[in-house]
Amino acid sequence: MDTRRYRVIRNPDTEKWELQHEDTGEVLKIFRTRDQALGRRVVERTIGNAGVVTVYRLDGTVSKVLEYPVRVRR
Repeated sequence: MDTRRYRVIRNPDTEKWELQHEDTGEVLKIFRTRDQALGRRVVERTIGNAGVVTVYRLDGTVSKVLEYPVRVRR
């Protein structure tokens, strides 16, 4: 199964948060804050509810990994 991979990372030049395609580095969406990037299902809608998103902290370490579609525990 081929999984699309994305990342939410802060661009030091523009000081904004970007949702990028991990392989190509293509910027899909730009946000002013990290909370805006992760709130209100924005990432989920932008990537088409399929893929893995790695969220980074300001220092470049991994904060969390989000998988879409979300798997519900039973």
